[in-house]
Amino acid sequence: ATAASNVVSGTSVSESCTGNCANYRGVQTRTRSGLLCQSWDKSATYNPTLYPLSGLATANVSNNYCRNPVKANQTNVASTIWCFTTDPNKIW
Repeated sequence: ATAASNVVSGTSVSESCTGNCANYRGVQTRTRSGLLCQSWDKSATYNPTLYPLSGLATANVSNNYCRNPVKANQTNVASTIWCFTTDPNKIW
């Protein structure tokens, strides 16, 4: 869904995040450098069941929205949202 279709459908989407953005549920689909994010279900290296706090295990993972999936009790956590990209030369 895009921001425009969310407005039409009445769906509320928040682009806000706090801390390391593990709670982020927005609709960003590109990296800061403009690369297109890959759908989470297309990534051979991402297993949503390992990240129960990400919202991706039970959500529609066919989207390509940036997230910061975090494992329970994980100490090595990214500082903000990220994604796997569609660019074979730049994984994330």
